[in-house]
Amino acid sequence: MLVNIQQEIVSLKEELSCNQECTSEKEEIASKKEEISSLKETLNECLAKDEPARDCTDIHRQGHTASGVYTVHATNSLGKTIEVEVYCDMSNGGGWLVFQRRQDGSVDFYRNWAGYKAGFGNPAGEFWLGNDHLHELTSQKTNYTLRIDIGDWNGETRYAEYPEFRVGPEKDDYIISFGNYSGTAGDALGLHNHQRFSTLDRDNDVNDVTHCPRTCHAGWWFEGCYDCNLNGFYYKTSHAQRMYWGIQWSAWRLDFYYSFMKVEMKFRR
Repeated sequence: MLVNIQQEIVSLKEELSCNQECTSEKEEIASKKEEISSLKETLNECLAKDEPARDCTDIHRQGHTASGVYTVHATNSLGKTIEVEVYCDMSNGGGWLVFQRRQDGSVDFYRNWAGYKAGFGNPAGEFWLGNDHLHELTSQKTNYTLRIDIGDWNGETRYAEYPEFRVGPEKDDYIISFGNYSGTAGDALGLHNHQRFSTLDRDNDVNDVTHCPRTCHAGWWFEGCYDCNLNGFYYKTSHAQRMYWGIQWSAWRLDFYYSFMKVEMKFRR
């Protein structure tokens, strides 16, 4: 009986030693996996620095942390490479490519089709990047998230985000598409999903009675006419002198005479 007990003790010691070895091997494997993952990340960062940036996400990954104007080289759905100067916003995680900004009324947004097609203003101030560039940039083979930052005249700022953001080609009137809303501003853009762009000289909205671009004094993805209009007339006060003319986001302020103080529209991977 004593011999059996001793044999059992020896067996348990061997099993314990084996378990300890297995644990040590598992820890070593986990450590190697972490090391490999770190090396892959370093390699990707090195490769990203050597390749031309296709958007502000790449600019951010290359180590740029200051918001400002950068050059990106995008490849669109036709395989064409374009060089565009864009404003990269490095706040909120960085890598946001800004394509619209309203802040002081220095730029007139009541433009014709050609104006919105080519873009206008200054990326360091108020501007519209241009519908051609919007299509080319968002038609790259990646998933972009649209973010809209809105500020009122009391100093409060809210935002709305939409994944799967894309703007179609001119032959489809720069139709906009995006996924489900998240954020704090409320979903005022949802109505405009899959709508075509309209301007004062090309009305593509679904309203057979009202010419939305002229009624709302803007170029926009009007439906019939809007739940939001971020390209409206800039009033230097919260009260718009004309109904429907102001910068409006009805999910936050349901008042067609209210006009917001500042807006930025941007996207990133």
